[in-house]
Amino acid sequence: MKKDKSTILLIFSVLLTLVVLMVWFFFFKIIENKNKHINATNIELESKMVEKENASLIQDKFLEIEKKKEIINSYFVDKKQADSFVEYLENTGKDNGTVLVVKGVEVSPNKKDEIINFKISIEGDFNVVMKTLFCLENSQYSIFINNIYLNKEVSLVNGKDAELKSSPSVSSWVADISFGVLSFN
Repeated sequence: MKKDKSTILLIFSVLLTLVVLMVWFFFFKIIENKNKHINATNIELESKMVEKENASLIQDKFLEIEKKKEIINSYFVDKKQADSFVEYLENTGKDNGTVLVVKGVEVSPNKKDEIINFKISIEGDFNVVMKTLFCLENSQYSIFINNIYLNKEVSLVNGKDAELKSSPSVSSWVADISFGVLSFN
């Protein structure tokens, strides 16, 4: 009987060990699956965080590019808004104490042409005419001066040339200027 008890105990302990091993193996597989799932979730989370960082970097770079684009565009005149540049020219003349008249604006209908041609006339004292010309050359726009004709106005008095210098209200110098401005669109 002792032998039967020992055999039963042995069988019971082997079965119990097998059940414990199977339960342990079952829990091991569950934990292994959970670890795989957590690792996959962590990888996806890291990729989403990297995408978010890249998106914010791209947005910052886009804003930086927009600012630089505005700076670059300030050197050009939009073909559709050439009238605002004419207004700028007239205000430059007024600010410098000259009479600046825009005689012509030539906008090419060809979209590949990148230059708008202007013809202006500046009237005033020699110093203010030259100051206005200097302001045009050094303006924010990319200006290419083609021709400058600087003339002193004279009138005939008793059949002789007389300078209008004696009359301070009359401008004595006239500059006819032809120039081009870089444009876009």
